Amino acid sequence: MNKTVSFAMITLILMGLFSCKKYPEGPALTIRSKKGRVANKWKIDKWLIGGVDSAQFYAAEGTWVELTKDGEATAVQVQKFGLLSITTNFTGEWLFSDDKDILGWILTDDLTNTTDTSTFDILKLKEKEMWLIDEDNNPNKTEEIHLIPL
Repeated sequence: MNKTVSFAMITLILMGLFSCKKYPEGPALTIRSKKGRVANKWKIDKWLIGGVDSAQFYAAEGTWVELTKDGEATAVQVQKFGLLSITTNFTGEWLFSDDKDILGWILTDDLTNTTDTSTFDILKLKEKEMWLIDEDNNPNKTEEIHLIPL
């Protein structure tokens, strides 16, 4: 009887752990901290705008963002227009919301000194995969960005 009660308790605890995940797309359970999973040099795997993959226009090969554990952010964006390409370098900082379900960054264009502030809901946060979404009231402008390590 004692073994049955122990087994039932362990089963309930495990079910509780795996049913309560922080982010809609996972993971259910991880040992690494959220900050530890965000800290990486990321490249864009997909950039969906209104459901259409637009990475080829806004984030060509060579685009990346690096987020450090101490909150610093560095990014390079490469845009292609036919044979012409434009590379922009950014520096700034990133942070979580209090409950760590929103990631935001403030990036400054190193050449023009203009600042861009963006916030994203986190859909998935794994060591080798991060999905972010910026939902607008207009579904044609909703941006979903899938990042993988560079």
